[in-house]
Amino acid sequence: MRLEPIAANDLWLTEAFEADPEMMVHFGGPRTKEQIAEVHQRRLDLMARGEAHMFKILPDDSDEPMGSIGFWETEHHGAKVYEMGWFVRREFQGRGIATAAGKLAIDKARALSNLTAMHAFPAISNEASNAICRKLGFQLEGAMDFEFAGRPLRCNDWRVDLRG
Repeated sequence: MRLEPIAANDLWLTEAFEADPEMMVHFGGPRTKEQIAEVHQRRLDLMARGEAHMFKILPDDSDEPMGSIGFWETEHHGAKVYEMGWFVRREFQGRGIATAAGKLAIDKARALSNLTAMHAFPAISNEASNAICRKLGFQLEGAMDFEFAGRPLRCNDWRVDLRG
């Protein structure tokens, strides 16, 4: 498996996830096409400024994306940290892809060495993503209210130290 940066022509992949009601069930529902285009461009802009690292998840032997994963700078409890999130296409779910991609993404974040912690904020109801956090070595800090796309969500706050 490999991670390659997303590009402008990967808008279709963002749409495949964020317009799908089933994929967005833990995020308060799908986004509109207009919202998706805006968020895709915002991610590209953040990448250009070095504030986000967004990737397609690709098998070693193909250029067909199995999903996407990324991490970006955010502030959490007064400290600058990375936040990580991922999507895996339905036909590839249940194969350990998000966990393997998460390990690669954490390694990339550690290599940058400018921030000391990474957090993930899966919805409490998202059992699969919470299990991925455990498999990646994140420690559960507790539950919290979180905002995603202007929608309130009840999430778990998972944290991993990037120094070790």
